[in-house]
Formats: sequence, C-alpha cells, structure tokens
Amino acid sequence: MEELKTRIEKLIGGPCWIMDILPMRVPKENAGQYAAVERYYQDAERLSLLHQKQAEILLKLNCYDKMSVSFDSCPKWQDDPDPECLSAKLKDLSFQNLRVYYSKMQILIDLDRDDTWLTVYTDHPEQLDLLDRLATANGFFLWKAEQETAITVEEIPVDQISSFWDAHIRYLIEDEIITDQEDIDYFSGNPYRHILEAHMERVPDTQHMAWFVRNNIRIGAASWCTFHSEDGKCFILDFWVFPPYRGDQTGHQCFHALEEYTWKDGAAYYALNSQKENSIRFWKSLGFAEAGTDEYGM
Repeated sequence: MEELKTRIEKLIGGPCWIMDILPMRVPKENAGQYAAVERYYQDAERLSLLHQKQAEILLKLNCYDKMSVSFDSCPKWQDDPDPECLSAKLKDLSFQNLRVYYSKMQILIDLDRDDTWLTVYTDHPEQLDLLDRLATANGFFLWKAEQETAITVEEIPVDQISSFWDAHIRYLIEDEIITDQEDIDYFSGNPYRHILEAHMERVPDTQHMAWFVRNNIRIGAASWCTFHSEDGKCFILDFWVFPPYRGDQTGHQCFHALEEYTWKDGAAYYALNSQKENSIRFWKSLGFAEAGTDEYGM
C-alpha cells in the first residue's frame, strides 16, 4: 500500500493533462460565462451522460492494463471492477470522487462528481497518444494543464483586515450562503466583525484570516481557529476560492495548502459547518464525513 501511495504521489507531482469537453483552458476574463455554461452541463441528466462517456474511456483503457479504482477517498482499492457496476455508479452520480490507477502504463486519473473533465497524470508519450485517441473517439479533447506554482497561505494582520471583509461579504452574497437582508446586515456589521478581530489577538485559540496565493495573485481566502486549549480541533469558519480561479482542482489544492499550514501549527483534525449541497459534496470529496448538526441546525 505504501508503494502504491508513493507511485501515486510521484504521478501527481508530474505533468497534468485535462480530458475535457473544451479544447483548451478558458481565459480568466471569460470566467463568468464559463461558470454559466458549466452549470448547464452540471444538470444531473447532462452530467450523467458525460460521466457515462468518461466511464467508456476508463473501461477501454482497462483493456490494455489492470485498473485499480478507489471511490470517495477510500484507502481500499478495487482491481478491475465489473464494467456494468462502474458505468452504473458514474451514470447514477452516486459518488463524490473517483481515482483510477493503471500500474503498467503509469496513468492516474481523477474525477470529481460535479466535474465535466478528467484530470490525467502521466508523462509517457505513448500513453498520451492512446489517451488522445480515446478522448477524440468519445467527443473529448486532451490538453496539458498549466504548470503553476504552489498555492501558499498568506495570513492577514488584524490592522489589514478590511479587504478580507470586503471579499467575505461578496462571497456570502454571490454564492448565496446568505440571502436575507437580516443576515447580510449581521455579517457586514461591526458587532460580528469586531468579535472575530478580537479573537485574532487571542492567545491561545487564535482566529486566523488568510489569502490563498498563487503566482503572487490572491485566488481565495479562509478563516479558521485551531483550539490548542482543547484537543487540537481546527474549525474552518470560512473557505472559498474566488470565481475566476475555480475548477482544475483548485479548491482541493487550497485545502491541502491550508492543511499543511495548520498541521505545523498543531491542528489535529478538522471540522466545519456546511449547508449547500455542492459544498457538502466538495468536503466529502476531501474525506470529510457528516457528523450531525449544531445548535443552529448547520
């Protein structure tokens, strides 16, 4: 198992390719319309049809090499699953994420439930030729993802917090986390903000606000508190990627950056509240599990 983990980590650290319904990455200035089109394809019926086509590609690759499959971040892998069962699971959208590994060809493929593309990791020209042929035959395009620098976590001092609050209220409204005027007034008001700002200077159990930064550009933000006075729980109060930078596993990469950053600060495990269906699916794709509701019904 450790050998498999090492091989997968090596592949993830190498070249990345996107098997997509589009022939190239959409420019950031077109992010708004891209989001609208993506929502169109994320309709359950259309997404199911796309996933069936993707299942065809995975199964055809299985003709050339053993296929090992892991659903929903499960540490147990299933070798050469029944084709009907695999296709049905993708068709029914009854999964959060899927990881497929072809050991001899050294190909790793990831698929999240709501994604319209496959993320492919390999650096072998002959395998890329095969993947390109299969993509074309099934109505997809294969293109190389941009090699971007790692995402870093940049903490915000309390005396520079105003820009965070501006981004925060936009996120809450635009992502429809809050819709009532009463909630908008509360989260944009001084009583709520001043409490958290005071907690940013509290020791221990300090509240942290931070940007996610890639290529010197802010691409998202987060707010969390690690409870050192208790059992090391890291409670994530807010976490979001700015709309132009969503997709291509950016949310996962941001969380892994936050995870590494908070581990160094003593975080033992993570918890958060989530209500929206797509948000719950995102967190489950990272291995989170539902643990009931709090006193606010979240």
